[in-house]
Amino acid sequence: FSSVSYRLTPYPTVTCCLDNDDAGRRAVDTLNETRDGIHDASGVYKGFKDLNDFLRGKRFCP
Repeated sequence: FSSVSYRLTPYPTVTCCLDNDDAGRRAVDTLNETRDGIHDASGVYKGFKDLNDFLRGKRFCP
């Protein structure tokens, strides 16, 4: 995550559209621990595996 955090440095806020699973939540949590301005947008596509499935209208059942 250090290389990712370094690349995000110029941006005051970062919106994360990661997978709606444990790995995606851990990634957002880790980024939140390293810097301010991280926004988790996964609530927008709640009930879907990821943003792509949401945009395609494809639901998943955990």
